[in-house]
Amino acid sequence: MRRVLASVLVSACALAAAALLQGARPARASAASSGFLATPTDQIAVPGLAAGGEVTPEGDLYSGWAEYELRFGRRLLAWNQPTRTLPDSALPLLSSTLSDGAVRYTQTMFAVAVAGRPVVYDTVTVSNTSSRPTEAEVEMAVAYTRGRQIRGIHGVTTGAFRYERPVGGQPDGYFEQPGQAFSGAFAYGTAGRDLLRSGLLLARGPALPNRALAAPRANTPTTPHDARLFVLRLEARGHASLTWQIPLDPPAPGAGADRALDAVPLDRAHAELVGTWHALQTGTMGIDVPEAKVLATYRAAIVDLLASRFETPSGSVQSPNRLQYRAFWIRDGAIEAQALDLAGLHAQAAQDLAFLDTFQRADGLFISRSGQYDGFGQALWALDRHARLAGDPVYASAQLARIGAAIDWLSAATASDPIGLLPAGNPGDDELAQGHITGDDLWAAAGLRAAIDDATLAGRGDLAGAWRVVDGRFEASLHRAIDRAVARAGHIPPVLDAPGGQDWGNYSAAFPAQVLKPTSAAVRATMAWARAHMAEGLATYRGGRLLHDYLGFAVFQTELAAGEAPRAIAGLYAELVHTTSTDAGWETDIAPFGDRSTATNLSPHGTFAADYVALLRNMLVADDAGSVELLRGASPAWLAPGQHIAVTGAPTEEGVVSFSERSSAHGESLTWRSSLAPGTPLLWVLPRWAAHAHTSDGRAVGSTVSLPGGSGSIAVTFDGRRPAQSYALAAAALDAAYRARGRAAPLAP
Repeated sequence: MRRVLASVLVSACALAAAALLQGARPARASAASSGFLATPTDQIAVPGLAAGGEVTPEGDLYSGWAEYELRFGRRLLAWNQPTRTLPDSALPLLSSTLSDGAVRYTQTMFAVAVAGRPVVYDTVTVSNTSSRPTEAEVEMAVAYTRGRQIRGIHGVTTGAFRYERPVGGQPDGYFEQPGQAFSGAFAYGTAGRDLLRSGLLLARGPALPNRALAAPRANTPTTPHDARLFVLRLEARGHASLTWQIPLDPPAPGAGADRALDAVPLDRAHAELVGTWHALQTGTMGIDVPEAKVLATYRAAIVDLLASRFETPSGSVQSPNRLQYRAFWIRDGAIEAQALDLAGLHAQAAQDLAFLDTFQRADGLFISRSGQYDGFGQALWALDRHARLAGDPVYASAQLARIGAAIDWLSAATASDPIGLLPAGNPGDDELAQGHITGDDLWAAAGLRAAIDDATLAGRGDLAGAWRVVDGRFEASLHRAIDRAVARAGHIPPVLDAPGGQDWGNYSAAFPAQVLKPTSAAVRATMAWARAHMAEGLATYRGGRLLHDYLGFAVFQTELAAGEAPRAIAGLYAELVHTTSTDAGWETDIAPFGDRSTATNLSPHGTFAADYVALLRNMLVADDAGSVELLRGASPAWLAPGQHIAVTGAPTEEGVVSFSERSSAHGESLTWRSSLAPGTPLLWVLPRWAAHAHTSDGRAVGSTVSLPGGSGSIAVTFDGRRPAQSYALAAAALDAAYRARGRAAPLAP
């Protein structure tokens, strides 16, 4: 290809953009130097706006319209950098770095709204690390799709590690992707800094002297059509930056688009990014623990949840991600909305839950996919959890009509069912079996209990009493079915009245609602079964052939509720060591001790994010039968001498609580304040390994300390040996296990 070069001399004084992205960059929160997935993907989007993009494993920006491939250095190498970081884990600004000789190249990407359209600011900052002048070369190539084509999970042909696009014509809430289908008749061209294709503005290039390269290559789906090369002359220790503005929903070229992009240069866009995300996260529960990875993943989870939301004519859709899971499922949406409530983001949670109306049938049933009856209980549970965590009896009252319609459906359905439960289902997902799905009925029990709570909060004792009768009848049938199933299988199986099936909802007998006590024989046998079928500390799927990154959270929550904090802490660390370099989780399709790569099941996944938020929150602040417990799952690493834990603005079902804990060589001190309902017990759970605990006045205390009043301080001394449990130890153990099998260590620098 013939190249027309643009050359610029740049002084040692950095450009304004370079100063913005280097000098003003916050310290990175995550301590990990790499991530578990060998081929991670990241989403890039503006909350609320429909079009989103993907950062591919190679570092390309992939949208519904085009793919933008960065090349760098004297040999114009493809970027191919799967290790990205979030310099600030509460801000969706992605950064990655590669070097060519003395020149360091750093790419950053983020998206903001410009004139109502999401626009990515893709910036390359080049730095001369030597004491002599040199040259840096940067090229941006554009194609429709890079890489080999495969059949996607939604039946659309696409590129490996790319989501399917475009997909349209679906009702709101089902899988759709805005974009443009490939055409061999695409006509590419340039106008000044703009790259155009058949009437659309694909990108605006850097505001430095440049010209288009040679004529476009042949129009095929995987061949670059246009590329622009920049050669920058750098003085000793010099810096320069190049920024591309890339609309994720390309407008037609013209005065309106031109003015809009020109009005938002990089510095203003960055300020807009910071302001937008600060406003979105105002009111978020604050968490501070000594391990940076724990905190970074919490903050990144909130970002992933918010970035996955978009507006439709039917309301706000909380999707698991903007990639292959750009759709709404009741199970994911309920868990994700609850996580937002747990984190204090009640307005966003309410918007997400309003979308449940789209999936309530005329007969009252909540269902988002045929044969998947778990949505009935999940919808009722999420509605009540929001009302209680937001402390909003008016909201609770407003839900009674749709809750009542759902319970009327259940009463009719169970009356005609041979064993008095929900209809037999064939979900085609999750359990991968047919019959009375255990998880569906466990969730139904959780939903019925939630409905009773909602009616009570709304002051409708008459409804609460009537629904209590329905629940009593249903749960009696459920307990009989569980007893028979446990007698047959030795533990609670995935299907109540048939053999086989994939473990899924059967792990939820004691969480989120304690249909069975977490210490009951059936639950203990099921947790033992789950642990025996884990690999790398995670739950497995498809008969143990695949890891599953969020299925095991129900196990860890059950162990936490049963007083088995060390097991729950081990579960938290197992999840953390399997996150990406941007602190994100995923779903499945990764074999244990394999190549850590999946071409179709793309990260991040919002249900992982939600489950992580819920587990970490419950380890620090937990609702328990009308009481609130603090620090029931605190890791020994957080309780080492000189360490500090703080939680601010944590919503509970009984009010809001904040606390600060400090550890010493011989005990801990706790300061708290709360606005809990009068008479609500507030308990401080001491670590399991604490022994002979006493308050400062010599009073002996047991495993929990009652905290009187709305605020106060207390100190406890104890002896006992602190166990060795930490993220660093879990990461080292995972690396060692991979090396022992002849595999590369996932987390080694």
